[in-house]
Amino acid sequence: MRHLGARSVKNRWVLPGAAMGVSAGMVFVTFQMVAAVFVGAQFLSPLGMVGVAVLGQALPERFYPLEFAAFVGLLVYVIVSAVCGAAFGALSALGPVRRSHRALLVEGTAFGSLLWLLDFALVAQGAPLRFPAASPVVQFVAHTFFFGTALALMIGFRLGSEELARERVVPGGRSRDLDIQRAS
Repeated sequence: MRHLGARSVKNRWVLPGAAMGVSAGMVFVTFQMVAAVFVGAQFLSPLGMVGVAVLGQALPERFYPLEFAAFVGLLVYVIVSAVCGAAFGALSALGPVRRSHRALLVEGTAFGSLLWLLDFALVAQGAPLRFPAASPVVQFVAHTFFFGTALALMIGFRLGSEELARERVVPGGRSRDLDIQRAS
């Protein structure tokens, strides 16, 4: 009897997707902050832009500094990245992608492109023009490669490590995963 993995799809794909989504979100936001500096904006302006969108609903901009708006923006990025990562994990669990790291990479890159399209169509159209880092090209690269591809690489690495751990057998013929007896 070979252990086939008794963990649920939720534990295997969705929860790690959320965790890796937060990590990929930090890669994404770091790229955006560095890109902001290269186009002449302040380092925190990408975070501040998101924070201003949230805070602007309640307070005029003159009542809070960029650092506070950036902190609020970071919280928003963490939440949205976790949700997007969980969604990617759920979508990945459904298809044949879970058998191939290449397919996972292609799916992650496509997922990032889809996020860019949604962001560009729904959110970025209302972004103030004073944030030059909100360029559609920079945002495409950030969403597609620095979020989508990074997310797929992280999940692929995690699942690859998990598969290796399942294949290891400890002395006595027992698997380390769930301590299930293996038949030879």
